[in-house]
Amino acid sequence: MTPRNYQPTRLNGFVNFTFPNVTHPIFGTATVTGQFKRIKPHIFRLEVEPCVIEELSNKYCKLADQFGFRNHQFKRYSIKTIILTSIQTSLYWMPGVEPTSNEMDFIIRFFTWLWFLDDVMEEDWASREVNFDKYKSSELKAVHNVYLSIFRGNNEIHYDKIMFPKQRNFLPLCALAEDIVKIGKHILGECYDNIVEKSFIISLKNYLDSNQWFTLNPVDGRYNLATFQFWRVSNAATSVALDVIAMMQNIRISTEMRSHPAFVRMISIAESNVQLVNDVLGVATDFGYGGADVYSELVFRVLCKNESLQGAIDAMCCKINEDLEDLILIKETLTMVFGEDENLENLFDVIDSFIDGQHLVYVENIRYKCKRGFVRLTRDEAQDADAASRRENVAIDQREINPEHPTCLLARVRYVFKGQCD
Repeated sequence: MTPRNYQPTRLNGFVNFTFPNVTHPIFGTATVTGQFKRIKPHIFRLEVEPCVIEELSNKYCKLADQFGFRNHQFKRYSIKTIILTSIQTSLYWMPGVEPTSNEMDFIIRFFTWLWFLDDVMEEDWASREVNFDKYKSSELKAVHNVYLSIFRGNNEIHYDKIMFPKQRNFLPLCALAEDIVKIGKHILGECYDNIVEKSFIISLKNYLDSNQWFTLNPVDGRYNLATFQFWRVSNAATSVALDVIAMMQNIRISTEMRSHPAFVRMISIAESNVQLVNDVLGVATDFGYGGADVYSELVFRVLCKNESLQGAIDAMCCKINEDLEDLILIKETLTMVFGEDENLENLFDVIDSFIDGQHLVYVENIRYKCKRGFVRLTRDEAQDADAASRRENVAIDQREINPEHPTCLLARVRYVFKGQCD
């Protein structure tokens, strides 16, 4: 039996979507539709005032400029678009944290760093600007080791004296990483080095290694679907995000707990969910950008494994649903094994907010809005014991998409061709 004080979350509502005019030479023009279930977190943030978003955006755009990032260095999205994405993701993934807190500042800066690095890497993959020689391999490993050393708090490394001509934004990324570490040490004090080494550095290295894998030898149709999924989950950097959020919310998970197979599976479900939702709702962009984005599971299924577009969508939505149902059972299992553990239950809340919060990013963020499709988020009031007291919140969450309504929380989702985003 589960501990008496544990209040399990449940599935409530759906993410419904329609994407018309998805185009590719393989299948012509198609319209795809679908839905998958939502989990209802205990802690969530409904809406952030636009003035708060704009104020934060101006702050971090100035910061990016100070570190040497320039718009011409990014082909897909402008710096402001990337920063808006990191801000809104941070706010919805950490709903219980004040937007102006030091902890939120750390997360926004780190997610900005991660997206700057990620966009450059993906641009290289999409344009096939990869080099398979040993020099490229050793250089990439050296670059990644510099990043890891900085985040470990190593003050001995002089990255400004290292030259990697093929690595775009290397020096600005190093400078921003160094700045992030200073904030992290201010928050965590002398515990910083020990805390990051236990989990964050491991997950960051895993993400960087997944980038190295694809850069040197692309994970394409030569591989089976299971191998692609394994790589794609690592590439999504979800475990990195979970680790920094837990770190900033003072959640400390023991080695015994972290190594338990049920815990490992719980984390893998969270990682997979973010990857699947990204690839499902990214269908229009992923088939439109440069012919097709090579790192999307949906693209892989259709172009490499000859699945139908709608069939692949349905299969991925089914997996999202099944995983969420398992997640609830796994959390109950962990409470049976470890009892009433505050850190564990706080992590449950982080994971639930993490999984559901991403949906609001997709419907609000400029990086994802477009005229190419619609996403609608729903909740079922009948399932809520507290429906009466929270009716207003639920009603807001259920509003039909109306892109002409200036105050509507839900808007058109933006997944667009190269050049249209900014």
